Amino acid sequence: MNADMELRDAAVPEAWRAAGVLFATIFLATLFGIYSRPVGFLASIWPANAIMLGLMLRNPVMAQAPGWLAGFAGFMIGDLLTGAGLEKALILNIANIISISTAYAILTRLPAEISELRQPVSMLWIVLASLAGGFASGLLGGSPA
Repeated sequence: MNADMELRDAAVPEAWRAAGVLFATIFLATLFGIYSRPVGFLASIWPANAIMLGLMLRNPVMAQAPGWLAGFAGFMIGDLLTGAGLEKALILNIANIISISTAYAILTRLPAEISELRQPVSMLWIVLASLAGGFASGLLGGSPA
């Protein structure tokens, strides 16, 4: 039995297994956000960005290239399966990735005691990183689709 598990672990690198988990999680969070919105509007509840950022911060293996691709695929497939046009889905989901990557870039450069929420100022940094991510995505996401 151990030989089978070792063979499976060798056949599928950890980054790709993590990417599969990330894809499924983001896809479901995307569907939740889409189905919670009124028809014709953007979602008022969108947990997918925060979930993806949190998973990548807690599990750095998810923040490798396969994870970013899987997260983007989860966003895109969720949007396309629910009837969004390709152009609109691309613009909104590139904006999502810009938002997440901006916040990720800020939060990964902080000292460990701040990024691990062991200092009172940690919450301020999370809010500032979220604001920066929202601003960065707004530069693209605010363009007409």
